[in-house]
Amino acid sequence: MSIYLGTHGKVELRREFDGTSLSSLVNPSDVNVSRKRLSFDFKRGQLITGDQVEITSTNGAALSFFNSYSKTSIKRFINVDALGGIRFYTTFANAINGGAANAETLAEISTLAATALVAGTVYQIVTVGNSNFTSVGAAINAVGTVFTATGATTGTGTVVAAIPIKVVVQNTDYRVVAQVNGFELNTQKEVIDTTVLSDEFRSQISSIMSGSGNMSCFWEYTGETVKDVPQYLLQLILRTKVGSQFSARFYLKSNNHNPSGIAANANDEIWYEFEGVLTSCALQFSPSSTVQFTADFVTTGEIRLNVQLESVDDLLQEDSSTLRLDQDSAAKLLLESSDV
Repeated sequence: MSIYLGTHGKVELRREFDGTSLSSLVNPSDVNVSRKRLSFDFKRGQLITGDQVEITSTNGAALSFFNSYSKTSIKRFINVDALGGIRFYTTFANAINGGAANAETLAEISTLAATALVAGTVYQIVTVGNSNFTSVGAAINAVGTVFTATGATTGTGTVVAAIPIKVVVQNTDYRVVAQVNGFELNTQKEVIDTTVLSDEFRSQISSIMSGSGNMSCFWEYTGETVKDVPQYLLQLILRTKVGSQFSARFYLKSNNHNPSGIAANANDEIWYEFEGVLTSCALQFSPSSTVQFTADFVTTGEIRLNVQLESVDDLLQEDSSTLRLDQDSAAKLLLESSDV
């Protein structure tokens, strides 16, 4: 009999949104080209460093605040600084590291003449010239004023059109959570009492299944560019508009851990997979112990116990003979391995 210790398990999380999109207007003053930094008027904490987001313009305009970009949608990883400013990156590692060096280059939003205003469009005044923007919806005739135009005006003034956008988190990859020192998953099935008056013994049938649990981690907030740091869970529970959802894989056996000693079992993997919602995070901080916290969660939807066994892909014939390919010696027969 093999004994499995809890030293080779792992937790993988995939960041999730609850389906809600965040909406905003990108004005010229939101774009800092020299610092490669963009400001949104979202409530702080809704977007977290390491999130992969998809930004889409809602009026069909190109996302011209990205340098040399002419499409209406873009997907990038983000780094959120202490003031809520956002930089964009092509990789998760660069987003975690932050800084301007590897960030996407931004561009100024192109200006338009006052005579080219379109009714119903949001603009920001760049230069006043001899135009009177108060006649077409502006509160004051001053540089920086944002207004919704009622039509075009005359004169030499210029404006830029604010770009309305929606932002949705679009994470696709599971990432191992660093510094996990334990996890627990409980499954419960509700029962319905079907006992009738003539029964001498109680009769019950099973009903809906639910799950809950917790994971404990040593606290860490930086220094890891491949795994998700535990700090993410503390940030996740503070999301109010877009929820504290996540997808998880809790591994009971991971590959290359083989107490059985059977070579064929070396790369077997067994794990629970589910979607969950964080319900609480408890931080333990004292002079005599390491800083760690426990995150409690409940599951939503199906709980799956997946078993992936290593197997050899052989083609068997009924007479045990060799399957011969009527081709040259370099030919190959490709097998489509099934996923568990």
